[in-house]
Amino acid sequence: MASYDFTEARDLLLDDFRAWGPQTPYGNGTQSVRVCSISGPANTARYRLAYEVSKDRLGAVRPPGRGSMVRVNDDIVLTSSWRPPVEGLPGAVGRGTYAVHVACRIPEADPGQLDGAPLKGELEDSLTNESSARVHYTHLLHSARVMVKALGCTNKPVVPAQPPAAVK
Repeated sequence: MASYDFTEARDLLLDDFRAWGPQTPYGNGTQSVRVCSISGPANTARYRLAYEVSKDRLGAVRPPGRGSMVRVNDDIVLTSSWRPPVEGLPGAVGRGTYAVHVACRIPEADPGQLDGAPLKGELEDSLTNESSARVHYTHLLHSARVMVKALGCTNKPVVPAQPPAAVK
């Protein structure tokens, strides 16, 4: 996965959303656009933020494995999974993956795109050892607000500044 500056990332996502259709559910196949990535020593740890056309309808989003899911409102679903550090391994850190799914109607996209292909943002952190979902979701929701504005979502999804109280 290549990293892109914000304008390139937005343009690639717009192209993918506009190429999406019921018969072409993966658009142009870009799949994921990394907008931020930091790696630790020898690339053993990373902090990565990426966006993509979701493969799941908003109503079909489920928590990953033993992860969690919170429906924030009609436009937003949050999911996460957390793996604690390996006990006894010096320097081991935990790994969290946090996602935001946003109902975002893209201008000039197929009429079914809003329901069939939401925006998905994913934050993966195996660098900081921060286990608080609230901290990670606060960063992810901020980036989602920026991305929603940049994509020009015509349905005006409500992306909160903070995760709901149910997120600990």
